[in-house]
Amino acid sequence: MQQQTIEALLGARFPELGAAALSAFLQAAEYRTVRKKHLILPFGDTHRTAFYILEGVVRGIILDDSGRERNLLLRTAGSFNVSVNQLMVPEPAKYAFEAISDCSLLVFPFAAFETLARDYPDMNALYIRVLKENILIIQNRIAEMATKSPEQRYLTLLAQSPELFQGAFNKHIANYLGITAVSLSRIRGRVYNRFSEAD
Repeated sequence: MQQQTIEALLGARFPELGAAALSAFLQAAEYRTVRKKHLILPFGDTHRTAFYILEGVVRGIILDDSGRERNLLLRTAGSFNVSVNQLMVPEPAKYAFEAISDCSLLVFPFAAFETLARDYPDMNALYIRVLKENILIIQNRIAEMATKSPEQRYLTLLAQSPELFQGAFNKHIANYLGITAVSLSRIRGRVYNRFSEAD
């Protein structure tokens, strides 16, 4: 992806950013393309690395008590990502991030993002927005898992991120919803039948 294309994408996505702040951000970031199944950030990363998804889908992984991977997040183009436990405290990352499709990314040190937020008022507004978005995502995720049925979680995900259902991400969607692939298939069948009967 060319520099001008990236600048145009970010300029359209974040119109509050002035040219100077956008240029400084792009100088701090490294453009990367990664293939499906590539581990973008590993567990235990101590560099407080963050990334912005230009194209593709990424899963945020946490390990349960048995050491099994659980999809805590499914993130698509237009999102900033960092291990949430590193937002306020410089400690090893508790989450890992893996590409589940081919991706184009901007990877940057989170500390550089914080410095830019201090140097540019327009970048500071974006920085605060990114912090709030990441905290809200985790808060909403916890609330959904505690209060909604698997079918309700499926319908919410379908409404919020329909692009996830255009790729072959069924096993990742099922894991994210906390169900098996078989249960996901049954839910999709029920929902499809309900909408078919309504027509």
